[in-house]
Amino acid sequence: MDTDNQIEGTYVGTLTFENELKSTTDVKNGSSVAAADVTNLGDGQLEVHCYSTTSDTTFTLNYYGHNDSVMVSLNNEAFEDMYGHMMGNGGMMGNGSTEWMNHMNRDHTEGD
Repeated sequence: MDTDNQIEGTYVGTLTFENELKSTTDVKNGSSVAAADVTNLGDGQLEVHCYSTTSDTTFTLNYYGHNDSVMVSLNNEAFEDMYGHMMGNGGMMGNGSTEWMNHMNRDHTEGD
């Protein structure tokens, strides 16, 4: 799948806020229109800038082809913070049939 030119763009949707969420305790329940500008940085990385009237953040993700889809994963320190180990410390070598399956085998351990 040629993902290089198909991922980039601006995606528009809705952010929903709930008081029960730790990160939104200072925001009333409700929703707002939001957008995400996705830029392909090359080497399998995307920069995602998400913004609305109530939030603005930018982060980087790795992306992998998987059949007719593109799957994303955290990278670098965000990956280690989430899973408690660095990328490349998974159970097996990358021997799946898609980029995503190789990533899952190579970079993730059971329970991630």
